[in-house]
Amino acid sequence: MRLPRWPTGLKTANASTSASTLNALATALTISDDLSSTFAGGQYIKRVILDTSSTTAYAVLATDYYIGVGSAVGTAQALMVNLPAVSGLTGRVLIIKDESGECGTYNITLNGNGSETIDGQTTQVMNSNFASVTLVCNGASWSIV
Repeated sequence: MRLPRWPTGLKTANASTSASTLNALATALTISDDLSSTFAGGQYIKRVILDTSSTTAYAVLATDYYIGVGSAVGTAQALMVNLPAVSGLTGRVLIIKDESGECGTYNITLNGNGSETIDGQTTQVMNSNFASVTLVCNGASWSIV
């Protein structure tokens, strides 16, 4: 089994890491009460869990990085994820994951802002159970990678 790679530019520490490096890491990382993390340089990592039994649309926030979509058994609904405008977001990464394995029946639709596109389309539909999509903004549109 291949494990996912740690995002480029994020630093890690282990038992042999020097005290000065640990201090630099601690200075560069802020963890908020909502478990979002801000690294020096502005990279945000935040896990947002959406319960589709009560949510049918979600507007992506500036602090979102990972959006997990799930529901209690038997309560799922289709979900629309509204992406932010691309202006000023060059390099922004978003990951959307069907954590409950129900988007084959209850689709997750990714919606570009206005006429902005995702791989040339204004919407992309996630319709395979346990699907995930990683998006990267190039400042003019979103790309699926």
